[in-house]
Amino acid sequence: MDEIKEKSVEEWRKERPDVKDLTDLLKLRDDEWKKNASDILKKAYYYAEDKLKNLNDENAPIELVQKALRAINTINTKRESFYTEDVYRDLKTINSITYDLRNLIEDRWKKDKK
Repeated sequence: MDEIKEKSVEEWRKERPDVKDLTDLLKLRDDEWKKNASDILKKAYYYAEDKLKNLNDENAPIELVQKALRAINTINTKRESFYTEDVYRDLKTINSITYDLRNLIEDRWKKDKK
């Protein structure tokens, strides 16, 4: 989960010398923190919601595979953020998982043919 970088009260005072009342300054700081926390919490909520839906759908592998395929097909490789070590590492992990899953299917097919 992302971390919220908080400025100290002194930093707030330097940045907002127009706010004389400490209570008002702290309210501004708290409002900024709430906004930042809200974005992070929403992201975490949607991630957890998606994970829960996937667990509920675990008996429907084709839906999960097609959902993963749709997600991968929407990746914008023109964005600079695509070309990072994190993306590369995750793609290697995806590749390894899909390789293992394909082998499970192929092994089952071979077994069923006997």
